[in-house]
Amino acid sequence: AGREAALLRALGKAVESGDRGLAAQAQIKRGDILKKKGNPKEALVDGYLRVVTLFQSVEQVQPEALFKAMQCFEELKEPTHAERMRKLLLGKYPQSEWAQQARTGA
Repeated sequence: AGREAALLRALGKAVESGDRGLAAQAQIKRGDILKKKGNPKEALVDGYLRVVTLFQSVEQVQPEALFKAMQCFEELKEPTHAERMRKLLLGKYPQSEWAQQARTGA
C-alpha cells in the first residue's frame, strides 16, 4: 500500500509537470492501477478517457488509451462505447501494436 501511494503521488506530480507527453503517460498508468484494483469505471474516467479527450495532441499514447478504454467499456458491458473506441483505434492508428491486439482480440 505504501509503494502504491508513493507511485500515485509520483504520477500526480508527472501530470502537474506541464510536459503533456509525460502527463498523458501518467494518466494511463493511473488508469492501469485503478483497473488492477478492480475499478474499471474509475480507470476509464480518471485514466484512459482523460487521455483520449484531453491529450489528443499526444498521438503516441492515443492507441494505448483507446485500446484500454475499449477493454473497460467491454468489462462494464457497454458494447456500443467499446465499439466506438475500437473504430477510432483501427481508423486512426491501424499500424499500432494496440490496433493489432484489437483485431486479434488479445
